[in-house]
Amino acid sequence: MKPVLQSLTKSYLEVFEEARQEREFFGLRDFYSLVKMIYSFADKKNELPCLHELEHCIRRNFGGLDSIDAVKIFDDHMKHLRLDERPHDGDPSCTPFGLIKAGLFGDGNQSDSRYLLLLTENFQALGILQEQILHNHKIQIIFGSSFPRDQEYTKVRYYDLYDW
Repeated sequence: MKPVLQSLTKSYLEVFEEARQEREFFGLRDFYSLVKMIYSFADKKNELPCLHELEHCIRRNFGGLDSIDAVKIFDDHMKHLRLDERPHDGDPSCTPFGLIKAGLFGDGNQSDSRYLLLLTENFQALGILQEQILHNHKIQIIFGSSFPRDQEYTKVRYYDLYDW
């Protein structure tokens, strides 16, 4: 991990600054989680993770903002490492569904997710998510209110997926 840490730190600081200018926030927990995930991939193979594993880790921890291309920022800072770019059997999925699935159920690595936050503007995403990923899993869904005065406070409702 030593060869990667300085590049990861510089990348994180750049992503942090870009997000902060847009009033978004990536904290040290996101960075710490990224390092843990990368370490988990490296420890499993006893070598630096490949580019696809690194992309998966970056998207899981710094994805979600259309205005910031975190993968490109990290890639720019890590080019000198010459990570393996070839696809391998068992590479983690970097598709939205693959990332959500890994966040919910793990990805075979020893990494844990703190929580999974999916922001949508309507309930259609829940149906798609349930049909494509959740199937028979018991999941707890938390909805936030969209009433203007509720936006001032953290007000959420808890639903068991099977109560619907």
